[in-house]
Amino acid sequence: MELFKLQESSKVKKMTEKIDEFQSNRYSLELVSFRDNLTSLDRLVDIKILFQRMLPKMPKEYIMRQVMDPQQCNCTLVDEKNELIGAICFRPAYERNLIEIVFFAVDSFKHIKGYGGFLMNCFKELVKMQFSEYCKEPRNFLSNNITVSDINSLLENKAVAKKQNSNKKVKKSLELINLYFMTYADNSAIGFFRKQGFTADIQSTAWKGYIKDYDGGTPMECKIHGDMNYLRQNELLIKMYDKIKDKMGEINEYHEVRETNDPVLNSMEDNEPPQTKIGFLRNYIDFMIAELYANPSAWPFFDPVSSKDVPEYRSVIKQPMDMSTIKMKHANGEYAEFDQFEEDVLLMVTNCYKFNGPNTQYHKCAQHIEKSYRTLRNKYKSTINKYL
Repeated sequence: MELFKLQESSKVKKMTEKIDEFQSNRYSLELVSFRDNLTSLDRLVDIKILFQRMLPKMPKEYIMRQVMDPQQCNCTLVDEKNELIGAICFRPAYERNLIEIVFFAVDSFKHIKGYGGFLMNCFKELVKMQFSEYCKEPRNFLSNNITVSDINSLLENKAVAKKQNSNKKVKKSLELINLYFMTYADNSAIGFFRKQGFTADIQSTAWKGYIKDYDGGTPMECKIHGDMNYLRQNELLIKMYDKIKDKMGEINEYHEVRETNDPVLNSMEDNEPPQTKIGFLRNYIDFMIAELYANPSAWPFFDPVSSKDVPEYRSVIKQPMDMSTIKMKHANGEYAEFDQFEEDVLLMVTNCYKFNGPNTQYHKCAQHIEKSYRTLRNKYKSTINKYL
């Protein structure tokens, strides 16, 4: 009996697939900085265009300034055609054991396929490699780009390097090993960063006075452990799961399923009253709402669009709709017919199409939600027709 089929979870499968594809030479990783004379300006422009396309509310000039800043660096995931899949613009402050993530984006055509999580895990290991370069040459480490074509070098990456330095403060800082990622996440990105190990419960104080405080964003932190390989975290979880399962097997017989010969149980009849239209409608909409909330693409639709964050939204969208409103209307009994519920779901999706361009992540999420909804609707069509 398998209580937790960890190996079959979509997250584990996606990570395993990406590592296998990387080993088949389908991807490469780069840490590129404007400071390195060998850096291709075309690549930096590609990075700028990706951020500009995926972060449409961010000023173009600001994006260009950040990508080209010689004090900052860019981590990229590139496919076998040398096309950019995703990128992270970051500002390393290794003297503080700190890395600020300025921008993070994955091409919209690669969303919901595990590339974001894979890039983040690779980035965590690449940062350890760059930190090793910093320990060797604190002044010039950004002048040396890092390219990884063989992911085995990251899979074997075991720890952050230490540096012996006569300066006691620097020595103490570097030998702490643990690094911290820091970023400001808007409401649409908080869910993603949480899945990558970030938290809004900030423990480090190294960022104060160093990183600018932004309005409209939530500061989030992720502690990077030098003794953990993030590309192998699934292996670690599976080993822990196996140990727990074996230990539970020693304590009880939870894993054994036995047939019962109890005549009382065998003679039990289903005495539940027949399903009514109202009862079925309530239960089915409950189910549909739960399924939509569980969809990885649902995060832009959880709450109403903020007039403070997007002041022009209400001038374009006259009938706003979101999942929290749908949930509230259902709780208040406002859906007497299933068609009313469906109208609101499709209104929510249509609004997103209308306000956001086809190349944006929001438009892509709306497509996934609409497809998921219609799939569920068709899957239970015969049952719906029976009761409704």
